[in-house]
Amino acid sequence: LMRFVGGGVEYLVIVYVGGNVPGFLWLIISLSRKYKYRFSFSFKHGYWLIRESIPLFGTVILTTAFQQLDVLLLRSLDSEYSVGLYSAALRLTVPLSIIPQALITTIFPLIVRGREMGSTSTMPATRLVYKILFLFSFAISFIITFKAEQIISLIFGGEYANAYLPMTILFWSILFTYFNTFTLNLLTVYNKQKYNFFATLLIVVVQIILVVLLTPIYSYSGVAVARVAAGAAGTIFFIFILRSIGIQFNFFSMRVTKWLFPMVIGVVALSFIPFYAYLPLALILTVVLTLKVKYFSPEEIGLILRAINYDS
Repeated sequence: LMRFVGGGVEYLVIVYVGGNVPGFLWLIISLSRKYKYRFSFSFKHGYWLIRESIPLFGTVILTTAFQQLDVLLLRSLDSEYSVGLYSAALRLTVPLSIIPQALITTIFPLIVRGREMGSTSTMPATRLVYKILFLFSFAISFIITFKAEQIISLIFGGEYANAYLPMTILFWSILFTYFNTFTLNLLTVYNKQKYNFFATLLIVVVQIILVVLLTPIYSYSGVAVARVAAGAAGTIFFIFILRSIGIQFNFFSMRVTKWLFPMVIGVVALSFIPFYAYLPLALILTVVLTLKVKYFSPEEIGLILRAINYDS
């Protein structure tokens, strides 16, 4: 309705806030009807909630900083031109965060119920999520790598063609972003949210140091490298933490290997054909290989179906 009422930024903000009100009210009504939820306040419970949520609060602040600091630092260390190219590249990768969030929303009830029964019962679902996230992140990153320049030019125009290199680098960062996003949620289930704070703090510190060091030399491409390296540092930290608390996360198996090698060879071979044929064929190849080599075991398929309530 903006075009009809002449609304500006203020109108957009009001609509955004107002648009959330019906959903909020519906959730409260649903909770009340189904679980007899009622508003109440207790100083004892309030103190416990604040104490338990402080690490999560810090994690949210640091995660937001990680998403914004590179652009702010690039603006102060380089030029608006570099900021424009980097922002264009970043804009194509950020929406892909919907994939781990959607998957977490789907699988999380299984993990929470399994955690209530004992830590070992969550392991199959945990490994499955990591396996799915690897499938998506690797396939997307590898397919985009060979045609990044054409993609960036198609979406933003030829004047942004130089953004293809940071875009390629940033797409590889989702390998670590997906792993880290799910691990943040998983550790909260195990009441280990304090590690989330330390991990995100490490990520932000590594990012700041590398941006400051690399930007004067490599400009916006250096900032992209810093984001990837910071994400990798967080992944390494999380791997040590997961091992130390006994959470099984290793999803690599013969099925994954049998999918990975043909995928690499097939996409490289397809990269020599024109862009408009390459993209759909690469996606078809990914689906066919996933089904043909049985990337998911029958047990994992059963878990997926239970997660979306198709028990039968």
